[in-house]
Amino acid sequence: MPALWRALEIISAADVSRRRAIPDYITWVVVCNGGWGARRLAPIEPDACPPSSPFLAGAPPGPSPVPGHSVVICDTLLIVNDSSDLRSSRLASGLSTAALARAAGTSASNVAAYERGVKNPEPLTLARLYALIAVGSNSPIFVHNLLTVPAASAVLRSGLRHGWGSADLLRVVRECLSNAKWAVSQADHAAFMFAPSTTGDRRWDALLAGAIEHHCLKAGVDVPAWTRGKTAGGFWFVGSNKNLHAYALANSPTPLRVRGVLLDPDDLVSV
Repeated sequence: MPALWRALEIISAADVSRRRAIPDYITWVVVCNGGWGARRLAPIEPDACPPSSPFLAGAPPGPSPVPGHSVVICDTLLIVNDSSDLRSSRLASGLSTAALARAAGTSASNVAAYERGVKNPEPLTLARLYALIAVGSNSPIFVHNLLTVPAASAVLRSGLRHGWGSADLLRVVRECLSNAKWAVSQADHAAFMFAPSTTGDRRWDALLAGAIEHHCLKAGVDVPAWTRGKTAGGFWFVGSNKNLHAYALANSPTPLRVRGVLLDPDDLVSV
């Protein structure tokens, strides 16, 4: 596994700003802080990247700093890589294509196609795969077959396409929130909460983002950056029982209500 992707485990913008040592196996790291910039990192000492540097301040978006490579924003990091070693990395981590695909919210056939070079994954998809590979098969994500955020979004997308009702879709969200408690370490949490693909419906994108923010605030953990800016596009009462609308309006958790998503908070709690 290219050590570059292990950056997800040990480096954040806060770490760099505190002048934490950056290991010599980090080749490219771009810190997101209201924008992004890129800088070549050979083996360096913390003082080589002071908090006041433009590297931390960010810069207007631009092309990939490495020709032929992809770039992707991962909350506090923008990482540069390609998918040429995806298969060897997956095998080294002890993961099957099926297990990796489920956790990443894609199909095993897609993962196999990425590994063969038949298909080119989107940068966000590639970063998601490597984040999960980085935690390895001993992670609770794989030991307990957890429904990660990307996996939940994929199930929601499929359910919406097949006409599932709100009750069934909310059951998926509840399972994801319930499973989140197992992702305790920083690396597991980052992989579990990794930015998902869209559900195909902005209202359910907003609901998932609000539910994740609500969970993180209650648990006292970092709220993923991808949750920002997702709204339902107006007030949306989840469910068809109009008798409960007033209750939902008054009691919907704040991270959902500000997104226009109104529901009974009990709908997010597994019994």
